[in-house]
Amino acid sequence: MSLDVHLPDSPRTHALSIILWFHGGGLLQGSRKTAPPHLLRGVENQEYCLISADYRLAPQASVADIVDDALDALRFVRRQLSFRLDANAIHANDIAVSGSSAGGYLALLLALRDSKLRSCLAIYPITDPLGDFFVTSQPTPAYEKAQVQPFLDENAPVMSCNDPSSARNKMYFDMMASANLAQLLKLKQSQMGDSSRYIVAAEVESLTEGQKVCPIYMVHGNADRFVGIEQAYVVRDALNAKGMSNVFDEVDGADHSFDTDPSITMDNMYEFARRHWQYKSPQKKDSEGSTAWTESASGTRELRKSTSTSSLASTTSSTSTHHSIDITSDSSSTISSSSFSDTSDAEDHWAAQLHELSLVLNLVFLPLAGKYFGRQFAFWGWSKYMTWRQAYTVVRDKGIQRLSSVVVAGLS
Repeated sequence: MSLDVHLPDSPRTHALSIILWFHGGGLLQGSRKTAPPHLLRGVENQEYCLISADYRLAPQASVADIVDDALDALRFVRRQLSFRLDANAIHANDIAVSGSSAGGYLALLLALRDSKLRSCLAIYPITDPLGDFFVTSQPTPAYEKAQVQPFLDENAPVMSCNDPSSARNKMYFDMMASANLAQLLKLKQSQMGDSSRYIVAAEVESLTEGQKVCPIYMVHGNADRFVGIEQAYVVRDALNAKGMSNVFDEVDGADHSFDTDPSITMDNMYEFARRHWQYKSPQKKDSEGSTAWTESASGTRELRKSTSTSSLASTTSSTSTHHSIDITSDSSSTISSSSFSDTSDAEDHWAAQLHELSLVLNLVFLPLAGKYFGRQFAFWGWSKYMTWRQAYTVVRDKGIQRLSSVVVAGLS
């Protein structure tokens, strides 16, 4: 899997809170590269660290696999990412989880599984693959079934993203026409005991009294043709029934992906995130587009967008610094970016040498500690050292760790 890290280019004296965002595409298609303009622009204007993450795609991966990938991305951000950035670049535990469409689905599931998140920002989310919208055939734009067929093979190579020009980008249309999202995600109606863990409203209803869940924000257009707004209604009602902190914005007349319009700023969502972050950065004025909300008679919000040519043109470029990180299955990672200036090759080499020096010093010191203070102290010191080293080191050699542990035990 891969994730992208976006940091402000402007000088700062404080660490940044984090938005961890997952892309849409029905868990069938998509890429971390499709973050909407307001998210990219907000890195500079709202001063946060944006992390957009890939995950394995169905049907080659199940929904359980995909949720595991999302949890792995969250763990990586908390435990390892800060060591790959400048000192005090981020607050690794001050995280709002977010996502669009299927990404919003992952964000909601993570919010119900991890009580340490600050907030959840779900943008027109899928919430129930077994809901009426996804078990009833829906009208779709024209596409060729033959183009999609190779990607429907469960034994085809597993992918974690696809190029926008790929025929895989038609899979969502095929799923809507075939009404088979649950099957593609390997959810069976006959196994609701297990499948209910992946139905957001059912997960909310199963929460016990006193169980902590972060505040949840949802926004959905009531003209959405690709994820029916009733998917959000049932979650809103379940949250309200449990008395849980949540805000639901219904956008009158808005279709799916309405926020990909560069003039949309999603001010309400960012105000919600800032309210719940523990560390609040100074907010800048978003001069690159404006969005106003007006209450309609029905209580929904009507979206009014700016149409200034100069304003829209200014939003097409992002001024944030971008880093790309690959996360492998054993939690090691490699990092590459033409703009990655936080750690040079020389600094990485120096860090590796420092680790080896500390290993040698421990091989000498701990046996002496065992001699004078007892073996239990030596083993305790070694375990503490290895725990620190494992959290800090990005590329790990488990063989060397095990061998050195045996050597220290023998010398002790």
